[in-house]
Amino acid sequence: MKFSNITPKLIFGCLLCVIAATIQSCKSEPKPSATSSSDAAASVYRGDAPAAAEEKEPIRVFDFGAFPHKWIALTKRGGEYVIFTPCNADNRELFLNNDHGKYRLSENMGEDGIEYDILEFKQANETKVEIKVRVPQNKKEQIFTCDYDPKKGTAEWKWKYEFGKAKNTEMLFVDASRAAQYKTVMQPCKECYSAAECAEMDKNMAASAAAKK
Repeated sequence: MKFSNITPKLIFGCLLCVIAATIQSCKSEPKPSATSSSDAAASVYRGDAPAAAEEKEPIRVFDFGAFPHKWIALTKRGGEYVIFTPCNADNRELFLNNDHGKYRLSENMGEDGIEYDILEFKQANETKVEIKVRVPQNKKEQIFTCDYDPKKGTAEWKWKYEFGKAKNTEMLFVDASRAAQYKTVMQPCKECYSAAECAEMDKNMAASAAAKK
């Protein structure tokens, strides 16, 4: 083929073919995704992103200072809860105290009482506290559970052992600072002692009261 036979008209036609092929190629290329960065961010709020790891249970810290330290037992009599004082003992009370960093729980029942060393507090949930204690005399351990209702100022206290025996005690107590809202009932002396013994006790109480004046 001789280059002299290439005419300007032929060259122009070839250029048109090249341009047309280039245009067609551009049209056939796939378009990029129209999803913008803002759409990708929005998909997270729509829940399209992988589910986040389940949150762990929050660590609860027992606040000894804010927790009531003295509790008075309530007894149900005549369809209502009262502070009942037996004629031969004191009403049961629980005390929590901190003696220079040494925590103790004391159970008072008049002449009989038990003092425990507190080993651990555990805030099980917003209202339930578990108190691990040890009896100093025999080193035995047990758990006192207190389920506290801050609105009423009362708590269900539960524990298993008392004086070394399994009793599964479960009692309702009231925060001592709110005990005034409950009526106090004294058990009649005659239900515990003879008439002569009651008369003698009344005489001694009167003499003691007079001496204090």
